[in-house]
Amino acid sequence: MVTRRRIAVLILSVATICSSAVGADAVDLQFHPEIGKKQTMRMTSRMVTTPSVPGLNDSEYVRTFTVELEPTFIDADGSVIMRVTIIRVREDVSSSTNKFIEYHFDTNGKHELDRSAGKSIAFRDEIFAIVISAKGRLLKLNTDKFYTAIAENRIAHEDRAILFDAEIEGIRKYKNDDAATRSRQIIADAENAIRETNEKYGSREKRKETYKAEAPEHSYYGTIALRTLFNNFLAQLPTEPVQPNDSWPGLVMFGLPCEGPMQLQGKYTLKAVENDVCTILVDARRNASDMPIGMSPDVGSMRIILEGAYRATIKVDQTTGLVLGREAVMDLRGKVPMPPEQRAKFGNAVPVQSKATVTVEVVR
Repeated sequence: MVTRRRIAVLILSVATICSSAVGADAVDLQFHPEIGKKQTMRMTSRMVTTPSVPGLNDSEYVRTFTVELEPTFIDADGSVIMRVTIIRVREDVSSSTNKFIEYHFDTNGKHELDRSAGKSIAFRDEIFAIVISAKGRLLKLNTDKFYTAIAENRIAHEDRAILFDAEIEGIRKYKNDDAATRSRQIIADAENAIRETNEKYGSREKRKETYKAEAPEHSYYGTIALRTLFNNFLAQLPTEPVQPNDSWPGLVMFGLPCEGPMQLQGKYTLKAVENDVCTILVDARRNASDMPIGMSPDVGSMRIILEGAYRATIKVDQTTGLVLGREAVMDLRGKVPMPPEQRAKFGNAVPVQSKATVTVEVVR
C-alpha cells in the first residue's frame, strides 16, 4: 500500500515538473507597441505570369506601398489605435516586350502620373486610423474623413487638369489676342468646363459625394485593399500561450498586384524564439473550386480561376508583437479567360502559371 502511494506521488511529481517545464517555454504573444513610437514599413508585392500558349508574353506586376504607423492609444481591452500615413506608392506593369505603367508618388509631392491616375494620387498626404486587437487582428478602419479628403483631392486634381487643357487650347484659340485678354479667356473657359463637369453630377457637392462613394471600391485605397495591406503588416497572434512547433488558425489576406486580394484560412506555426524574435511559419491553400478572382478595375474585369499554395515566414518582436519582416510566396496555376476578339486565336481561356511574392520590411 505504501509502495503504491509512493509511486502515485512520484508520477504526480514528474507530471508537475513536466508541466512547469512546458509552461516555462511558452510565449504569450501580444500586440502591444509603444505609444508614440513611429515605424515606417514597406510592402512590395510582385506577380509574374507565364501563359502556356505561344504568342502571349510573360507579364510582371509590381506594387510597393510605404506607410508610417504610429500607435496613439491603447484601450482597456488591449486594442490599439494606429495613426496611418501612406508615404509612397509605386506601381510597375510590364511584359517581356513592353512597359505599360510606371507610376509613383510620395508625400513630398514628387510624382509621375498620367491623367488616368488621378484617382490614385488623391490619397497623398491623407491620414486615417486603424484599430488592432491585442492579438494582431485588424478590427476597424476609420476611413470616413479619409474618403472625404480623397474625394476633395480627386476633384482638385481633375480641375487642375481641366485648367491645363484650357491653357493648351487657349494658346491656339486666342493666339491673336494680347496676353491679358488671352489669360482672361483661358480662365473663363476653364471655369465653364469645371462648371459643366459639376453639372454632370448635379452639383459640385454631389460630385464629391459620388467620388466618396466610389472610394471604398478603389484598387489602391478601397476597404478590401486597405485590409489586405495592413494584414500584411500584422501577424495573427495565437489566442493562448504557445511553444515552438505549436500551431493555430489565422486569416491570410494575400494581395495580388493585378488581380486583387485573396482571403485564405491559414495555419500559423511558431517555429523558433531567439533573441526576443519569434519566427512564425504560415501555410495556406487556394483551391480551383474557390470563387474566381476578379481583376482590379484598373486592369480589367476578367474573372480568373487560380489554385495554389501559400507559404510565409514572419518575424515578430516578442515584446511588442510588431512585425519585423515577412517573406511570402504563392505559386499559382489556372486559367485566364480571353476577350472575345482573341478567342478565335487562343481559345476561350489560356492556361497560366504565376508566382506571386510579398515582402514586408521595416524601413526605419
